[in-house]
Amino acid sequence: MRAIDAELIETIFGTRSASGKDPLANLNDEQRAAASHVEGPLLIRAGAGTGKTTVMVRRIANLVSQQFAEPEEILALTFTKKAAREMKERLEQQLGRETGKRVVTSNFHSFCADLLRRHGSAIRIPEDFSILDDSDLLTMLARVAQSHAICSPQDTTTLRAILTRISAYKEEGLSLDMVPSTDHAGLSAQLRADPPVSQDVLLRAWRELDALKRAASSLDFGDLIVQATRLLRRNPRVRAEVANYRFIMVDEYQDTSPVQDSLVRLLARGHDNVAIVGDTDQSIYEWRSARPEIMQNFPATWTNCRVITLGKNYRSTQQVLDLGNRIVEPLRRQDGLEKSLTGVSLGHAPVFRCFSSKIEEARWIAQRIAASVEAGQKPGGIAVLARTAAGLLDVKQALARAGLKTVQATDRAILEDPATKRALAGLRLSENRRDFAAFLRLASDLGASAAEIGRIEQAVVAGRDTIPEAATRLFRAARPMSAEAARWEALHLRLDAIVSTRDMGSVPEAIREIERIFRGDTEADLPAALRRVCEAAEPFARAIDFLEALALDADFRASFTEDRIVLSTIHAAKGLEFEAVYMPGLNEGVLPSARALATPHGRMEERRLAHVAITRAKSELVLTAEKGAESSYLAELGFVESAKKTVVKRAGRRLRRAF
Repeated sequence: MRAIDAELIETIFGTRSASGKDPLANLNDEQRAAASHVEGPLLIRAGAGTGKTTVMVRRIANLVSQQFAEPEEILALTFTKKAAREMKERLEQQLGRETGKRVVTSNFHSFCADLLRRHGSAIRIPEDFSILDDSDLLTMLARVAQSHAICSPQDTTTLRAILTRISAYKEEGLSLDMVPSTDHAGLSAQLRADPPVSQDVLLRAWRELDALKRAASSLDFGDLIVQATRLLRRNPRVRAEVANYRFIMVDEYQDTSPVQDSLVRLLARGHDNVAIVGDTDQSIYEWRSARPEIMQNFPATWTNCRVITLGKNYRSTQQVLDLGNRIVEPLRRQDGLEKSLTGVSLGHAPVFRCFSSKIEEARWIAQRIAASVEAGQKPGGIAVLARTAAGLLDVKQALARAGLKTVQATDRAILEDPATKRALAGLRLSENRRDFAAFLRLASDLGASAAEIGRIEQAVVAGRDTIPEAATRLFRAARPMSAEAARWEALHLRLDAIVSTRDMGSVPEAIREIERIFRGDTEADLPAALRRVCEAAEPFARAIDFLEALALDADFRASFTEDRIVLSTIHAAKGLEFEAVYMPGLNEGVLPSARALATPHGRMEERRLAHVAITRAKSELVLTAEKGAESSYLAELGFVESAKKTVVKRAGRRLRRAF
């Protein structure tokens, strides 16, 4: 009885959480210092494998168990929905399910989307807005370009350059009305490699694209954070709501853009209890406007900021870490950072091999993996990581010939499947009947002509009708019994059928019904990709929530199993770990990428990519290259005597070796 009472008292008043777990137990000195920090700004420099997620979870648990905060007063922001889900699961394990669920965990875009759905009407954003992806934006801009004589709608190079420039301005925190009529020096440096687009053309395209998006009740990814910051600045009621978050933690801060940093500062207005976690060695998204210098400068911009460095790696052997340290040492030296990952175990030296061709390289990798599996290694503990998806194809084929199963780390093919794209566009239109981008995706399947699409666009932009209403009105306006009337009747009936699926009993049922509307076959089995989408939709009560989850976390992350070798790009492998990692294609122009090296940030980012790939390995690391075209990194790592000087021509052109 005494023991039970003591345990209860410790749970209520002491350091033990409601689940009975001490939040500071089994941490090293640096981890404990970070997890026990309470008030004031905190920067946690957390290298690969140093337990950053553990520290974040333990710090939140400590704040709750020590009664510094209620769970609802803590906001934890991540960069992906997957990371937010993992953190929520670990909080529930640490604090107990009910308490852990009360902590607010989200990724940046989901947090902003939720804020806008609940309060966006204050700045004229409807609750049912759609979230456009890059493909939607390109399609809508092409229509704008044609109707307003901006450029040819087939000139995708110029269209993409315009979208890149617009996106970069938004990542700077600038909306259209804040952008000057002449370009300014603050625009992300990488854009200077884009095809030239005059500021006048850019602003005209942006203005007309925004008008079409407003008419279609649609936002893109960049809009979510820009508009959320605008909402917070303009609306005292919303500011008062977010002021309830007395403690804010943000993961992966090395990938923060200026507008995301501004959002964090707005959320922390009134207090400085902001803890950020990150590792500039793993900043690999500068091409997406990430700014590692924001994290670097955090101590200078937040008064009395405490800095704690986690340097003990619990994942990899020291031999692996030595390579990881060496490849980013020039960057650490440049930034004035004295840090180095140290391991807790020793292992085998990393292996390097050169081959006369990619086919020979792939065959050797497959043979080595087959031998490892034969010796008892689990296939699921092996990964092949390449700079690009194309760099995995030869190895994938060689593994298949060796009878070994593989799985892609992410599967974009599911969302690119025609049936999937059609069904999801229909689902979007049922939720937002002004979603012109969704209508454009459906237009060919609906049998809509270019003229009919144009007339519906006019009606939507004029704000008179929703898309189904426009089709119905145009049908009624057509001459009775004419071919035109028949076409409009067929179109409006199918559109009405699509939007009526909103009343179906579940999201998967609505998806199946949309597919039946187009296929006209109620008994046929769904395509495999669409079945996967229906399975993913099962947990969602509302279609709008499912569509938002897809839009903000668009890759279907594969289910890893013990019997399949993982194939992944380096970017997609970030955050993962494997017993054995193979890195094929370590050739100059591939890693480092010739295209990336042509940009201002590429030289540094390619080193970080190599660091990320190396530090995915726990115990075995195998590097391979084509003979005579070895990456200059291999010389730095001591695998080749000297790097041959290589002249890299433009991206996509052949490399010429200079002797």
